[in-house]
Amino acid sequence: VFNLDSYIATEFARRTGTKEEEAFVIGDGTGKPTGILAATGGAQIGVTAASATAITLDEVLDLFYSLKSPYRGRAAFLMNDATLGSIRKLKDGQGNYLWGMTKDSFMAGAVGTLLGYNVVTDDFMADIGANAYPIAFGDFKQAYYVIERKGIAVLRDPATAFPHVRFLARRRVGGGIAKFEAVKLFKIATS
Repeated sequence: VFNLDSYIATEFARRTGTKEEEAFVIGDGTGKPTGILAATGGAQIGVTAASATAITLDEVLDLFYSLKSPYRGRAAFLMNDATLGSIRKLKDGQGNYLWGMTKDSFMAGAVGTLLGYNVVTDDFMADIGANAYPIAFGDFKQAYYVIERKGIAVLRDPATAFPHVRFLARRRVGGGIAKFEAVKLFKIATS
């Protein structure tokens, strides 16, 4: 027996979740939430890299200290996997990797920490490249708000595509920066 209701609910949740995630990061506010990286209404720049192709430890530290201290307690880094790969290769002056990955956290599948703070990956964050914003650092619970209106509405339409049944679903959400000072962006140089 195939559980159609469960399949439809799961598939809808997957598709809308991906679209919401995209909007919360790069949304422009037109028909969707305003994202953290939006040109207007998004987070503020904390530091701009000197290079258009690389990130240094000093710049990561500048990003860290660009965030006001009251927001650092629950802060996290946000970046995509490619940027994470570049960051994991950074070393301190003694040749030790900055990436705080222990054997136990690696075995548990944890992403890890950078400068003692959690790192969250998101495919919608930009790669390292000229004029891009590949890293955000902040207390996202205070910095960004998400508003959901009335959950999910599903409409069953057996007539439009007879003999097939169409299901139309709608979920209304909004989002935007609530406290600009609670999150800072890392910008890559233009050239």
